[in-house]
Amino acid sequence: ELASRLQSGARARGGRLSAREIMLLEAADHDTAISIGARTSSHAGGEIDVTKDGEIVFSYPEATQSAQSDPARECFTRDGAQFVAPIGIPVNIPGVTLEDIEGAERLCVGTGLVFGCALASHTGLIGRLFPGTPWTAPAFVVLGAALLFAGSFALAGVLRYAARAEARAGVFRDVRRATFAEVALLAETEARAVDARDVARRLHEATLELWPQLEREWILREVEVACDDLQLELDPDRMARDPASRPFALAPLRQRLASVRDTVRKPPNP
Repeated sequence: ELASRLQSGARARGGRLSAREIMLLEAADHDTAISIGARTSSHAGGEIDVTKDGEIVFSYPEATQSAQSDPARECFTRDGAQFVAPIGIPVNIPGVTLEDIEGAERLCVGTGLVFGCALASHTGLIGRLFPGTPWTAPAFVVLGAALLFAGSFALAGVLRYAARAEARAGVFRDVRRATFAEVALLAETEARAVDARDVARRLHEATLELWPQLEREWILREVEVACDDLQLELDPDRMARDPASRPFALAPLRQRLASVRDTVRKPPNP
């Protein structure tokens, strides 16, 4: 799927993709984009070139149109200028399913009830409530039930914590992808800058219902990291006019993407 997506993107760009374009397509950092481009281009029989501005370019001589969608636009859809959050947060913990988590919680409840009954029987509470009860739980039964309850409680807690941590990472991954998609769309227009604070605000509004505890400043930091990965710089003129904004200039990015058209052959290694 990765190779077909990149070939589709290369077809729309004359059979070539720069490392920065791969970053925009796959929401990857620069080093990962170079690794992805080198691997997929070599498998396709392509070559590595470099522009006069130092942009690394990968060729895909047999690039074909693909029906695969752009992953940077799968997580947050759009309603005009607003982002629309997905209906849920994807969680992928190797070896763990939702049934495992729910089973651990049921086990926790069940062992808790067993522990409670054993404790009530050992202390004589059941005998007082139900006179004539012939059996009283010995201490070792209470201790065993307590250990079972503690173990199942810890297991359920660990699974829930892992699921929550994975979901949080999924939200930030989707924020990064949405930021790259926003930059890619604005780079195709005449927009002078992308306002990281405005992007963070719209993404925060989209995730409020899904994750109300998620703070806007956390999203803003992730948006700024994505812009830094693209080597975007703050626009001082716009910041002077609006100190509350975080505008990253798009003109240098457009120039670097345009320079891909004027590639020069990368000299062979000695």
